[in-house]
Amino acid sequence: FNNPQIIISYETPKILSIKNTNEYQEKTYVLMEYEATLMIKFVLDIAIESKEEKEDQLNLQINNMKETFGEEFVKFDRETETFSVYEKKSAYGILYKNDPEWNFLVIDESSQLLIDKIIPAEILNSK
Repeated sequence: FNNPQIIISYETPKILSIKNTNEYQEKTYVLMEYEATLMIKFVLDIAIESKEEKEDQLNLQINNMKETFGEEFVKFDRETETFSVYEKKSAYGILYKNDPEWNFLVIDESSQLLIDKIIPAEILNSK
């Protein structure tokens, strides 16, 4: 992601639970639940000169973020002009036999086709 008008960072995710550890065809699969906070700062257009215009643009961004992520998950720090977006999600962790690094696949609507292709039915059905 390379957009100089948006600065994004993640706080280290916290694993809430790990379930269903399964080994299948030289891979280890786990189903996990985690929470994380995404920090987002929009760099406002420098052409905005008045305080009212800046406030209007900030309020528009605040409303858009709350509409996108849900009002209860979005906080805005006016001092730093930074959004905090709380996420609580589930993901599959996959560890390949000769690879020391875990790979993760977040479970949501947009990833369902990928999950169906990557995660074997035996693992999906063992929830």
